[in-house]
Amino acid sequence: MHHLPDESVETNETVLNKHTTLLLAPYRTNRPDIFNHFQRYTAGWNLTNYHYLSSVISSAVPLIVAALAWLIIFGVCLQLICFCYCCCPSSTPPPPHAYSKCAYVSSFIFLFLFTIAAIGGCLILYSGQGKLHESTSQTLHFLVNQAHLTALNLREVSDYFDTTKQVGLAADLSFLPPDFGDQIDHVKTKLTSASLLLSNKTDHNSHNIQQGLDTMRLALIIVSAVMLSVTFSGFCVAMDEWVQHPTAHTALDEILPCVDNSTAQQTLLGSKVVIGQIVDAIDVFISDGLNQDLPLLEFNQSGPAIPLVCNPFQSCNKLQQVTLQDANAVWKNYTCKASSRGRCVSVGRMTPTVYTQLGALVNVTYGLYHYGPFLSDLVDCTFVRETFSAITHNYCPSLSLFTKWIYFGLLVVSVAVMFSLILWIIYHTHHRHRRYTKTMRYIVR
Repeated sequence: MHHLPDESVETNETVLNKHTTLLLAPYRTNRPDIFNHFQRYTAGWNLTNYHYLSSVISSAVPLIVAALAWLIIFGVCLQLICFCYCCCPSSTPPPPHAYSKCAYVSSFIFLFLFTIAAIGGCLILYSGQGKLHESTSQTLHFLVNQAHLTALNLREVSDYFDTTKQVGLAADLSFLPPDFGDQIDHVKTKLTSASLLLSNKTDHNSHNIQQGLDTMRLALIIVSAVMLSVTFSGFCVAMDEWVQHPTAHTALDEILPCVDNSTAQQTLLGSKVVIGQIVDAIDVFISDGLNQDLPLLEFNQSGPAIPLVCNPFQSCNKLQQVTLQDANAVWKNYTCKASSRGRCVSVGRMTPTVYTQLGALVNVTYGLYHYGPFLSDLVDCTFVRETFSAITHNYCPSLSLFTKWIYFGLLVVSVAVMFSLILWIIYHTHHRHRRYTKTMRYIVR
């Protein structure tokens, strides 16, 4: 008799995988952390690690410091110039050669061009941050949808177990083991727990990530794009490395966790055991009951013997057995017309009532077998590997592209604004000299 596997028995590979921790993108994330006495961060990609986040911020600190220094120095100089020009006007006329028509026109042209460049940089920055936010949100929604789809399949498998139990017990097949219902309840409980854990953990982390994306969108104008580039590139490399080592424990488990390996293995093996038990019980019921003229099952059956059901996990005899998928259609030819007392009044080996009961049992058994590949994917975490592979190939390129847009937009805006301010001072100075020169010429005339 088949029995469900003992959850206390684990393979060496399972035990090894439970205690294996893989560092994701260790080389890309190896950088000094100024908030940790300039020690290099070596723990790999991990959004939940404080030192990882501080190392990301540290990568942008030099540029931020340089930008602040430039802003302070240039701002102070600009204020001094404006103060001297407005509050301390010079009574000394500018020298005759102070005005240059070429410099005046050139400064005006370059001022116009850099102003246009600043406007263009702002448009690139605005468009880039919008597309980046849209792309990251789509990535997050794809990930959450995959988790919800897996959780939904887990619940459907659990429902199939429950339906199989109800139909099996309702069919009153005495050949089923006495603990048939208890075995199914045990697997069903673990499935329900795994489904809730997957859904709750993914929803919780997706909510936190979405809040982070919204905050990032608001603060994007004042935060260096280097941080975004470092973070997203590290995330994509981390997913690519996880795909190569899917069974190891990593920081990505906090985003999309694998289903517990023992639960997945128990469910897969349990489904095979339940299917085997039902197929064996149906075959015994048919061969020793319906195909025989036993007094307990006597309802005037006659005609050729009913073919048995083939266990989908074993080799089949096509001449004497039928598959779960074809059983209902084949057995319909062996059904007789029954009287009000439940006895056959035509040729056939089973009454419509028996046919309905066996057909329902075969249908739920086939449904349970249909989820076999899905359960196999849970054992080796294939669904998470496929999800991260899809993100790596379909979403990471756009994340990288739009991050570069933001970086380029910030660079263009900062350079254009800086030169625009300088050229504005030059242009205004030459404009004042030009006006003074025209005034002197008019006086001379």
